[in-house]
Amino acid sequence: VGSEMCIRDRLNRVQYQIRGADEKIRALFGANTLLAAALALTSQSSTADYSILGKAVIFTISALMLIATISSVIVALFALMPRLKTSGKRSLFFFGDIASLPIDNYKNKFCNLNHDTALEQIITQTHDSSRIACAKFKLMWWAGFLLIIALLLWFIIVVSRLFLAMTF
Repeated sequence: VGSEMCIRDRLNRVQYQIRGADEKIRALFGANTLLAAALALTSQSSTADYSILGKAVIFTISALMLIATISSVIVALFALMPRLKTSGKRSLFFFGDIASLPIDNYKNKFCNLNHDTALEQIITQTHDSSRIACAKFKLMWWAGFLLIIALLLWFIIVVSRLFLAMTF
Protein backbone atom coordinates (compact mmCIF):
# COMPACT_ATOMS: atom_id res chain seq x y z
CA VAL A 1 0.00 0.00 0.00
CA GLY A 2 2.90 2.39 0.80
CA SER A 3 4.55 1.93 -2.60
CA GLU A 4 1.17 2.27 -4.33
CA MET A 5 0.51 5.60 -2.61
CA CYS A 6 4.04 6.72 -3.46
CA ILE A 7 3.68 5.93 -7.16
CA ARG A 8 0.23 7.58 -7.35
CA ASP A 9 1.70 10.66 -5.68
CA ARG A 10 4.57 10.59 -8.19
CA LEU A 11 2.11 10.35 -11.11
CA ASN A 12 0.13 13.31 -9.74
CA ARG A 13 3.33 15.35 -9.37
CA VAL A 14 4.43 14.56 -12.93
CA GLN A 15 1.02 15.51 -14.29
CA TYR A 16 1.25 18.76 -12.30
CA GLN A 17 4.65 19.43 -13.91
CA ILE A 18 3.13 18.88 -17.37
CA ARG A 19 0.34 21.36 -16.63
CA GLY A 20 2.91 23.83 -15.30
CA ALA A 21 5.01 23.49 -18.46
CA ASP A 22 1.94 24.12 -20.59
CA GLU A 23 1.17 27.31 -18.64
CA LYS A 24 4.73 28.56 -19.08
CA ILE A 25 4.57 27.80 -22.79
CA ARG A 26 1.39 29.86 -23.06
CA ALA A 27 3.26 32.73 -21.38
CA LEU A 28 5.98 32.38 -24.03
CA PHE A 29 3.30 32.83 -26.71
CA GLY A 30 2.26 36.10 -25.07
CA ALA A 31 5.85 37.31 -24.83
CA ASN A 32 6.46 36.43 -28.49
CA THR A 33 3.34 38.35 -29.47
CA LEU A 34 4.52 41.41 -27.57
CA LEU A 35 7.95 41.17 -29.13
CA ALA A 36 6.50 40.90 -32.64
CA ALA A 37 4.38 43.99 -31.90
CA ALA A 38 7.50 45.80 -30.65
CA LEU A 39 9.30 44.95 -33.89
CA ALA A 40 6.34 46.22 -35.90
CA LEU A 41 6.30 49.50 -33.94
CA THR A 42 10.05 49.88 -34.24
CA SER A 43 9.89 49.24 -37.98
CA GLN A 44 7.35 52.04 -38.52
CA SER A 45 9.93 54.77 -38.02
CA SER A 46 11.58 55.92 -41.20
CA THR A 47 15.04 54.81 -42.27
CA ALA A 48 15.20 57.35 -45.12
CA ASP A 49 17.99 59.32 -43.47
CA TYR A 50 20.15 56.23 -42.86
CA SER A 51 23.05 55.24 -45.08
CA ILE A 52 22.78 52.15 -47.26
CA LEU A 53 24.89 50.28 -44.71
CA GLY A 54 22.67 51.48 -41.85
CA LYS A 55 19.54 50.31 -43.67
CA ALA A 56 21.15 46.94 -44.41
CA VAL A 57 22.15 46.47 -40.77
CA ILE A 58 18.66 47.34 -39.49
CA PHE A 59 17.02 45.09 -42.10
CA THR A 60 19.35 42.15 -41.34
CA ILE A 61 18.94 42.38 -37.58
CA SER A 62 15.15 42.75 -37.98
CA ALA A 63 15.04 39.66 -40.21
CA LEU A 64 17.09 37.67 -37.68
CA MET A 65 14.81 38.82 -34.88
CA LEU A 66 11.73 37.80 -36.83
CA ILE A 67 13.27 34.38 -37.54
CA ALA A 68 14.09 33.91 -33.83
CA THR A 69 10.56 34.96 -32.81
CA ILE A 70 8.87 32.67 -35.33
CA SER A 71 11.19 29.81 -34.36
CA SER A 72 10.30 30.33 -30.71
CA VAL A 73 6.59 30.13 -31.55
CA ILE A 74 7.07 26.97 -33.63
CA VAL A 75 9.06 25.26 -30.87
CA ALA A 76 6.42 26.30 -28.32
CA LEU A 77 3.70 24.84 -30.56
CA PHE A 78 5.55 21.53 -30.65
CA ALA A 79 5.78 21.63 -26.86
CA LEU A 80 2.01 22.08 -26.57
CA MET A 81 1.15 19.27 -28.97
CA PRO A 82 -0.24 16.24 -27.14
CA ARG A 83 1.88 13.12 -26.97
CA LEU A 84 -0.14 10.05 -27.73
CA LYS A 85 2.64 7.48 -27.85
CA THR A 86 3.14 5.28 -24.84
CA SER A 87 5.57 2.55 -23.92
CA GLY A 88 3.65 0.28 -26.29
CA LYS A 89 1.75 -1.64 -23.63
CA ARG A 90 -2.01 -1.12 -23.45
CA SER A 91 -3.07 0.43 -20.17
CA LEU A 92 -6.34 0.97 -18.38
CA PHE A 93 -4.84 4.20 -17.00
CA PHE A 94 -3.94 5.88 -20.32
CA PHE A 95 -6.76 8.01 -21.75
CA GLY A 96 -6.00 6.94 -25.33
CA ASP A 97 -6.35 3.26 -24.45
CA ILE A 98 -9.41 3.92 -22.28
CA ALA A 99 -11.19 5.82 -25.08
CA SER A 100 -10.44 3.05 -27.60
CA LEU A 101 -12.48 0.54 -25.59
CA PRO A 102 -16.27 0.32 -25.52
CA ILE A 103 -17.54 1.37 -22.08
CA ASP A 104 -18.73 -2.10 -21.06
CA ASN A 105 -15.40 -3.64 -22.10
CA TYR A 106 -13.49 -0.99 -20.14
CA LYS A 107 -15.64 -1.50 -17.03
CA ASN A 108 -15.16 -5.26 -17.22
CA LYS A 109 -11.37 -5.04 -17.70
CA PHE A 110 -11.00 -2.44 -14.94
CA CYS A 111 -13.10 -4.37 -12.41
CA ASN A 112 -11.13 -7.55 -13.14
CA LEU A 113 -7.72 -5.87 -12.93
CA ASN A 114 -5.53 -7.43 -10.24
CA HIS A 115 -3.49 -5.31 -7.86
CA ASP A 116 -0.05 -6.15 -9.29
CA THR A 117 -1.10 -5.47 -12.88
CA ALA A 118 -2.75 -2.19 -11.84
CA LEU A 119 0.39 -1.12 -10.00
CA GLU A 120 2.56 -2.02 -13.01
CA GLN A 121 0.30 -0.02 -15.34
CA ILE A 122 0.37 3.00 -13.01
CA ILE A 123 4.17 2.79 -12.83
CA THR A 124 4.36 2.59 -16.64
CA GLN A 125 1.97 5.54 -16.97
CA THR A 126 4.13 7.52 -14.52
CA HIS A 127 7.23 6.75 -16.59
CA ASP A 128 5.49 7.71 -19.84
CA SER A 129 4.20 10.94 -18.29
CA SER A 130 7.70 11.74 -17.00
CA ARG A 131 9.08 11.40 -20.52
CA ILE A 132 6.35 13.76 -21.76
CA ALA A 133 7.19 16.30 -19.05
CA CYS A 134 10.89 16.09 -19.89
CA ALA A 135 10.22 16.64 -23.60
CA LYS A 136 7.94 19.61 -22.85
CA PHE A 137 10.52 21.26 -20.61
CA LYS A 138 13.30 20.78 -23.18
CA LEU A 139 11.18 22.37 -25.89
CA MET A 140 10.10 25.12 -23.51
CA TRP A 141 13.77 25.85 -22.75
CA TRP A 142 14.54 26.20 -26.48
CA ALA A 143 11.50 28.40 -27.06
CA GLY A 144 12.59 30.63 -24.18
CA PHE A 145 16.17 30.72 -25.44
CA LEU A 146 15.01 31.79 -28.90
CA LEU A 147 12.78 34.43 -27.30
CA ILE A 148 15.77 35.82 -25.39
CA ILE A 149 17.78 35.98 -28.62
CA ALA A 150 14.89 37.81 -30.31
CA LEU A 151 14.67 40.22 -27.38
CA LEU A 152 18.40 40.94 -27.54
CA LEU A 153 18.15 41.52 -31.29
CA TRP A 154 15.24 43.92 -30.76
CA PHE A 155 17.33 45.81 -28.21
CA ILE A 156 20.18 46.00 -30.75
CA ILE A 157 17.71 47.35 -33.32
CA VAL A 158 16.50 50.05 -30.93
CA VAL A 159 20.04 51.08 -29.98
CA SER A 160 21.18 50.98 -33.63
CA ARG A 161 18.29 53.20 -34.70
CA LEU A 162 19.13 55.68 -31.95
CA PHE A 163 22.78 55.67 -32.94
CA LEU A 164 22.02 56.00 -36.67
CA ALA A 165 19.56 58.83 -36.01
CA MET A 166 22.16 60.75 -34.03
CA THR A 167 25.01 60.34 -36.49
CA PHE A 168 23.19 61.14 -39.71
